[in-house]
Amino acid sequence: MMEIVCKTLKGVKALETYDKEGQINKSTGLHILGPCIGRHMDGIYVVICLEELRQELSFVV
Repeated sequence: MMEIVCKTLKGVKALETYDKEGQINKSTGLHILGPCIGRHMDGIYVVICLEELRQELSFVV
């Protein structure tokens, strides 16, 4: 299984695009890079967005 870390939510959305029928467009995003690294991107992969992991700081006085 592969895991991908993105800095922003826009980066996560750029990994996959969909056509009008709701199918994954295999000619863009992460799927176009698969053959370059010798892996097929048909399986499951985990995406972690660092932007969503911000911690709220609260101080007790």
